[in-house]
Amino acid sequence: MAYVPPGSLLLSVSMNNGSGEYTPVAGSEVRVSQTLLHGFTLLARTNDSGEVEITVASGQYAVSVFDQMFSYETTVPVNPGRVTQMQVRVNRTSFLAFWVQAQDSSTTGQVETWNQVEVAVPMLSGNYFTREIVEFRNYSNFTFPTNVFLQPVKFQFSGGTLVPTGPEIPATVISQVRSTGDIWLVLGPLTPLSLSGANYLGVAAYEAGGNVTIPGA
Repeated sequence: MAYVPPGSLLLSVSMNNGSGEYTPVAGSEVRVSQTLLHGFTLLARTNDSGEVEITVASGQYAVSVFDQMFSYETTVPVNPGRVTQMQVRVNRTSFLAFWVQAQDSSTTGQVETWNQVEVAVPMLSGNYFTREIVEFRNYSNFTFPTNVFLQPVKFQFSGGTLVPTGPEIPATVISQVRSTGDIWLVLGPLTPLSLSGANYLGVAAYEAGGNVTIPGA
């Protein structure tokens, strides 16, 4: 039987936090499984440059990328002696809610995981925000994914900047209803959410997409 050299999968992960530039994402979990060999899975993580290279036998592979904030899955071919390049890009879209109603049944000053948060987000007249500034854009066709993140924010009116008062809290979208130019969301936090010191609540959505460069194609 003739020797068939292995190939490689070079994967990179980067994120756009709203500034227009993509930065590397380190520590994302990568799972590579040969589609014809069930249960055979290679595990790796992206380095500080957001990259990982895996050498495997030629064939068709299912590739999954997992992170706390996003996930992405696709199928890629790896050819003998060649490097298949896979690029995953994540977009972070964040909105300031103009109306918030949070349940605090435990009277602890925070929303527990068994409570809900109801918010209204403007989609036509702006209130999109990066980590520092507020901009105005039209997101009339935007739909929130199943999982989002909540972040209490303090807006400094003197300097016009946003200061997060706590970490991003994962939440499940229980329902979303579009009304004219707004979306009304019912959310279930997956960890306790404290609104202490905040005068706004941000809702952030992470969406991943990818492309594959196949050598010789």
